[in-house]
Amino acid sequence: MVHAEKPEPDAKNQLSEQSEHQSTEPPPPAPPQPEETPDQPGAAETLAELALAGGPLGGGFVAPPVDTTQAGYDFTAAFRERVSGCSTRPDGIDASDNVNIRLRVFLNRDGTLAAAPQMLDRNASSKQQALLQGITAALQRCQPYTMLPADKYKQWKKLDLIVFPLNFLGQ
Repeated sequence: MVHAEKPEPDAKNQLSEQSEHQSTEPPPPAPPQPEETPDQPGAAETLAELALAGGPLGGGFVAPPVDTTQAGYDFTAAFRERVSGCSTRPDGIDASDNVNIRLRVFLNRDGTLAAAPQMLDRNASSKQQALLQGITAALQRCQPYTMLPADKYKQWKKLDLIVFPLNFLGQ
């Protein structure tokens, strides 16, 4: 009769088997899952910038949040179209120039300018200064802006706009 004996485990294996069974430590935590990133990095920031750009003159003005799933009527669209239509692109600036200005416009209740527009950009280049002069002339030439609704005066008495060379349509 053949009898097979079980080989004796060496002392080192016995200790490691015993420590495995007697260990009360929790297993190590699972590695963290990689954070999901959008297909287009920076998409949220890009969309926010585009929302500020708005129509022909930008439209980056301060407005109260809208609590609806549908966008409301943009009462400044007619204002921006009118200013764009009666403006002329300053000399030395091409429609393809990569330049813009941010400015603040103050209006009276009757739709006239309450003060000269203020550029919000610091250290403006000569092309930005030329854009400011061109849009200031257009704003003065096209007033009064009677298309702005009187009942919404609090919303349009101060408008922040972004102006690009393409905004000068009246050429």
